[in-house]
Amino acid sequence: RTFYEAIEDAFESEEIPYVLCTRRDYFTRGEIADLVNLISLLAEPDDPSYLAGWMASPLSEMPPGLAEELLARSKAGRESGDLLLLSDIIRKEHPELISYLEEMKKKAELRGVSAIIRELLCSPEFLTSYEPEQRRRVRANISYMAEIAAEYEVSQGRSLAGCAEYMRFSVKESKQQEEPEITDEDNDAVNVLTIHSAKGLEYPVVALGGAEARPKGPPSVDTSVRYGVIAKQMPDFLKYPEKKEVLTVAGMWHEERETMALLEEDKRFWYVASTRARDKLIICGLTKTDSSSGEELPPAKESFLSMISSSREAGDKWTLCSEEEVSPSYKNIKRACGGSTGPVYMLYPKIVSPAKLARLSASAYAMLSWCPTAYRLAYRQGRTMQWTLRGGEGAGGSEFGSLAHWVLSKWDFSNDTLSDWLPGGENESEYERVLKNVPYEVREEFRSALSRKQIREILYNYAMSEEGKMLSALLSQKGESKLWRETPFRVLDDGLLMVGSTDIFWEETDRICLRDWKTTTEEIAPGEYYEEQLKFYAYAMYIFRKGKRLPEKMIEIGINYLRSPSEKKKIIEMSDEALESTGERVHGAAVSALLDIFETRYEYCSRCPWRYICSKKHI
Repeated sequence: RTFYEAIEDAFESEEIPYVLCTRRDYFTRGEIADLVNLISLLAEPDDPSYLAGWMASPLSEMPPGLAEELLARSKAGRESGDLLLLSDIIRKEHPELISYLEEMKKKAELRGVSAIIRELLCSPEFLTSYEPEQRRRVRANISYMAEIAAEYEVSQGRSLAGCAEYMRFSVKESKQQEEPEITDEDNDAVNVLTIHSAKGLEYPVVALGGAEARPKGPPSVDTSVRYGVIAKQMPDFLKYPEKKEVLTVAGMWHEERETMALLEEDKRFWYVASTRARDKLIICGLTKTDSSSGEELPPAKESFLSMISSSREAGDKWTLCSEEEVSPSYKNIKRACGGSTGPVYMLYPKIVSPAKLARLSASAYAMLSWCPTAYRLAYRQGRTMQWTLRGGEGAGGSEFGSLAHWVLSKWDFSNDTLSDWLPGGENESEYERVLKNVPYEVREEFRSALSRKQIREILYNYAMSEEGKMLSALLSQKGESKLWRETPFRVLDDGLLMVGSTDIFWEETDRICLRDWKTTTEEIAPGEYYEEQLKFYAYAMYIFRKGKRLPEKMIEIGINYLRSPSEKKKIIEMSDEALESTGERVHGAAVSALLDIFETRYEYCSRCPWRYICSKKHI
């Protein structure tokens, strides 16, 4: 959070929308100070400082010239010995302002402070005093103050004086309080947050700052489980002048152990930070230059930037961009660095035109093809895109499908062994044995006897189908396996890394059959969406086999709706022309994902699995 102010200035100067997700100086914001001043004025209407502060704030909606004139007259009167108070001047010349304040005071006493704050937001003309890019934040912060006031009223009652005192105390003591979230599906913004608060989150593009920092060593006086209370150095009264830097024996041992532990913790810290990125990771750090030679000095050995830099020795390719490739607004940027041997230069980003994702997953491509608005919600704004319809009667949902997929990845497609993976409730010991092997995230679904029963019925019917019998026979053959399940892939094609994981594919004499399993019906899991996902798989397989110079084979794709195996499946044969066309669409999607044009596919809205997450205006 040390850099939040600098980051805020940088984004505002470039007019880039941003949200400081974990900023904790909420009570020091100007609009909050003005609001606290207004509440204090209502509680103590005779206090001239509160009245003056309200007049000078946007909340009074007074013309700047008028407020300045009245304040100057009051000040001049005090200096000349005239005891005419500011409140008397306003009462005499602008009685409507006094009436407004008196009415607000009565409402605060009767309905509570939270009510008058919300009333302010009902006629937010005062927001015109702020810059356009600041208004959303100001409105959100004031709305959040209404919630804080409401919490106070629930616990302490509707006391205007008490609430005002609580708010003043919070401002005076700079009580830490995070600002509210202000993003929504209609406004994209850069999320700025600490690495600790980013745990468990993912974003398409992540920029890490402060990579030049080195972990701090243990303090001079510390406690240790092994050594007790540790003094790092000899106390002044025990050492001679020539031994000022002598470490104690326990201090040396403790420092060595703690330093190693801190370095390991720092590595884990940066690993967490780096793995927040789905498509691109940008690592930012400052490097120093020697004042005499002008050469770049290596970063501190223990820093993350040093770890990254040392990877050059392992053969990684690093591209240093010239100033000619940089936008004019970023040129010639230097900062003075206290105690450094020279100026610090910004490392210039390389500009690629047209901008293109470096990594694209099968799910992201399918969602972008299905509806760009859905892609925007999931991949630009980081929203949780939960499936909004359950797959079938009784049991269903994403966990149901995940459990079925897990069984399909282990099972031999024989009805005789189905109960080995989905035991009934009568066999408790068998149930406990299988439960130990079930992935943690689907154990709750596995514990449901209804879910296990429904999956058994679905897979029993699938095993009886022609395809199920063929897969069972294929698995029973000796020799090299020609069937692959749950296969992850990473295929690089013309600078684009395609990633995903196929459900199942098998190899025949003249073709490769690629299938996707669905535990829902087609009405719930739209075929168009999954067809594009399968075409992405097929193209990645085509490029992989081409790069490995494997024999050319027809790639056949299809969706298996396991709840209705008797229905005729739609099988698509991907010719070379179809594969090349898919490749063009994949690379086109990698470009369009960064164009900020996310049009809604209105024809899909009525059966879109995420329609309740999306804005109602699209339906």
